[in-house]
Amino acid sequence: MNETIIMASEKIEVGIEACSFYEQMVINATEPASETPPATVDGPKTAVEQALPVAMTEAVVVTEEKPPTGAVVMPLPPSVAKTAAAANTGLPSPQPFVAEPLSGSLPPLAGINGGPVQFKPSLKSFNRSYRVGKLLGKGGFGTVYTGLRLSDGKLVAIKHVAKSKISSWETVDGYRVPRELYLLTKLKGEKGILPILESYERKDAFIFILERMPHSKDLFDFITEKGRLDEELAQNFLKQVVNIVLACHSRGVIHRDLKDENLMVDLTNNTLKLIDFGSGAILDMNKTYTDFDGTRVYAPPEWIQEGKYRAEPATVWSIGILIFNMVQGDIPFENDKEICDGSLIFKHEVSPECMHLIFGCLQRDIAKRTKLKEILEHAWLSKKTAVSTSQLPPNSDQSPKCNSLYDKSDQSSGGSSCN
Repeated sequence: MNETIIMASEKIEVGIEACSFYEQMVINATEPASETPPATVDGPKTAVEQALPVAMTEAVVVTEEKPPTGAVVMPLPPSVAKTAAAANTGLPSPQPFVAEPLSGSLPPLAGINGGPVQFKPSLKSFNRSYRVGKLLGKGGFGTVYTGLRLSDGKLVAIKHVAKSKISSWETVDGYRVPRELYLLTKLKGEKGILPILESYERKDAFIFILERMPHSKDLFDFITEKGRLDEELAQNFLKQVVNIVLACHSRGVIHRDLKDENLMVDLTNNTLKLIDFGSGAILDMNKTYTDFDGTRVYAPPEWIQEGKYRAEPATVWSIGILIFNMVQGDIPFENDKEICDGSLIFKHEVSPECMHLIFGCLQRDIAKRTKLKEILEHAWLSKKTAVSTSQLPPNSDQSPKCNSLYDKSDQSSGGSSCN
């Protein structure tokens, strides 16, 4: 096995690694009251529910708020029940559902690209519309459950976000909403984004109803199962990621937690969708950001050392980590010290073009770092030109040699020193 080791000289203290919402985590059984899942109707099972696996119908939930006496969920027509049953046997799920506004609803988000997402603060209307199933995942910004829409048997994801954990808000038409919901609404209609269908508000939390990909897994698990990706597949995924990010930027949204756990792979056609905008923000290309809630090991060195960063260079750095992860099977850095040391170990051979792009994305000097649109034009993706080994950093010819990842001129200037 050929191995290349590339070193840099600066150091920094090890920081605390942030975790993302969609990461698969060990669930703490002792949740505070604000973390209880959304309640469901305590009524007779419909034909749709009877078609579900036992795990979904029995992972049931909380009944602290019940519908008025006599409220029932009517059985579905046989054709709808049949569709729901098919959704649980590997067949395509029903078409996306457009919710009708309910009486008593708050005004929809207006004036946002992509159309409105209706607020329905009545818990009774949620109870009558959905059943909550088993836990899918939990992280820093909320908890996700499987769900069933009773009107048509559509499988959905139900995200429960406690208000106590929401640190960023936006005001729309005089109504205060979580920033994540605002960003998802701005992105409605983008094919590379897992869409939000509707939302509800209750006293202590917001409930997001999201599209659920029936035959999918996150890119982290996808890479783990394969060990690493061949360059052709990694190129395909990278093109999709860059185009999704550019689409987000065109709508005025920056994700700020771009990583494999937040990319869902459709296993039927290898298309990607970006999820979890809990760390996201409104994009300003001229702004210097001083807050970061994303995953620490994907953070750029300027944030680690100076506590500030710009939108595009930070995004490109995360993409560089992602490329390395895809072709090597693991991320290059595990902590702050390693991010600043810049020690890359290539355990598997990659083409000079691939290595050249990784170097460009992981330049310490943001002025020299590859630009987002330049990634799509790079030789590794465009195949228009070849990269010779002379264009790579010295001694990076995939032999086990050590050298700085960064330009020698960068090593003696500025920045915090490593300890």
